[in-house]
Amino acid sequence: MLQWRGDDLPAPVAEDLASLLYKILRRCSTSLDLEMTLNEALAQTIEALGAERGSLFLLDRAGRVIRQIGAQRGLDEEEFAWRVEQVMERGLAGWAVRHRQVALAADTKKDGRWHRFPGDRKEAGSAIAVPLVHRGEVVGVMTLQHTQRGFFGLDDTLLAEVVAAQVAVAVANARLHDAMRREQRILRGLIAALPDPVLLLDTSGRVTLANEQARALLGSDVLDRPLREVVGVAEVTTAFQIALERGEVQQIEVDLEGKAVFDAALVPVPGLGIVLRLHDVTRLRRLDELKSQVVAATSHDLRSPLAYVQGFAEVLLQEGDLSETAERCVMGILTGVRRMYALIDHLLDLARIEGEEDRIAEASCDLRPVIDSVVDDLSKRIEAKGQALEIDVPTALPALRMECVDLQRVLVNLIENAVKYTQAGGRIGVVACEEGDGVRISVVDNGPGIPAEAQTRLFERFYRVDGAGGRRGGVGLGLSIVRALVERHGGHVGVESEVGKGSTFWFWLPRAASDAPVP
Repeated sequence: MLQWRGDDLPAPVAEDLASLLYKILRRCSTSLDLEMTLNEALAQTIEALGAERGSLFLLDRAGRVIRQIGAQRGLDEEEFAWRVEQVMERGLAGWAVRHRQVALAADTKKDGRWHRFPGDRKEAGSAIAVPLVHRGEVVGVMTLQHTQRGFFGLDDTLLAEVVAAQVAVAVANARLHDAMRREQRILRGLIAALPDPVLLLDTSGRVTLANEQARALLGSDVLDRPLREVVGVAEVTTAFQIALERGEVQQIEVDLEGKAVFDAALVPVPGLGIVLRLHDVTRLRRLDELKSQVVAATSHDLRSPLAYVQGFAEVLLQEGDLSETAERCVMGILTGVRRMYALIDHLLDLARIEGEEDRIAEASCDLRPVIDSVVDDLSKRIEAKGQALEIDVPTALPALRMECVDLQRVLVNLIENAVKYTQAGGRIGVVACEEGDGVRISVVDNGPGIPAEAQTRLFERFYRVDGAGGRRGGVGLGLSIVRALVERHGGHVGVESEVGKGSTFWFWLPRAASDAPVP
């Protein structure tokens, strides 16, 4: 590649170079359209160097020509493609690409790199081919021709080389712009085709795109409006901020008053913002409410026959004179009754959580006293298994937006599970820290861990892990109660576990309102 020192650059060349660069930069910067950029760059270079004609080929990563500007036309498609292939394999342009440097053929008849085609009406006497290199990648090649032999010289190669560097940048920017436009068209098509209402939000929370379903639901004037005005639900705005900060999908349930209940998913899309999808679950929620009512009524009705079974079994034990086998059977009956009572209590708890109208906005509770109370209640079981329990909770944590009785229920379930499933002599930790506009509480153990395929279902009702090291026992409702309580108060739950290394069950709750009374 030709090298020039600044003090060796001839004054006329320097002036031509400065003028040409200014024109190209000005023209190319006015548009990011790839076709327009290529035509403008080629036209300006031809004019500046006094060439009679020229061509510009864009290349893919494999070096194949994917677009041509200014190339000779008037040929059928097959003949034209063959000529382009020959030029890139045997011609001056191909040499410049392979060697990544400007190629000057001052006299094409004497330069073996110039490829001739029989029957050409205008044969080039002098030519320059210069590769377009951007960040180490050859993105194209520009060829300039003149019928006069010796027309182009070393000064022209310098101009062409410097211009090519600027054109390569302009081409790269235009290609990037084209790629973004293609992706946006695809995204718009996908969003338009979805049956659910979908919004695209920028990082400031303003709506940049809405499909017809979203316009029908939220109004036709949603574009360029902030999310808080369009949806009008504080939980959605909070979930948007979390999705933006963490780069993670957020999923919440939204009740748009007077319209429907929606499952709202906020999905971060790098370079675009956040996609909000609203899936109507009104019918499912009504069925769920009906099911909860049936479960609650059935659970109440089961208590009476269970009381008879328990009463008669206890009488049999008091009577005495039972054989060893009979006594073992009666004890089995009582154990089964206690399990049934526990199941009924869990079902009633779920029905209460789903059906009650708590004043959640006014709920408030200090975390540390509740943790101390739960650990104190479980201390005998912890000591019996020789386990070590550590508490790492800062004293300056804000109060949480949850009733203390509900917070205690959540912690009892999580800490009790850790004690139950961690081996004797194991370690358990309760850790809390501020996170965003709330507090994250984690219960950590070094127990057997949970298989990855089971973790996504742990908070489902009646789900229990099978297999070695699995969390068996119970009725499979404790964690679903935890999730129901936490989500009802605007929080979320999760689990991180690895088989053989232990588990971390965590939940996040928003801080209490500043005017909420702390009990």
